[in-house]
Amino acid sequence: MEKKTVAVKAFVSEDVRNLFKAVCARKGTSMSDALTALIEEFIEENEKEQRGSTRSPEQERAEAAN
Repeated sequence: MEKKTVAVKAFVSEDVRNLFKAVCARKGTSMSDALTALIEEFIEENEKEQRGSTRSPEQERAEAAN
């Protein structure tokens, strides 16, 4: 089953956006893919702190989806 993709809107300075866009271009990745990776990393780090358990992020996401 394909996951639905939704938009997330954020406001940053034009300078930050331009630098981020340039770094993504140099790395050969899209801004969307880079932001997705950053958001997933943020979630994983904060879920570990909150739950204090040994469950993997995948297990947590599966439980949240149910």
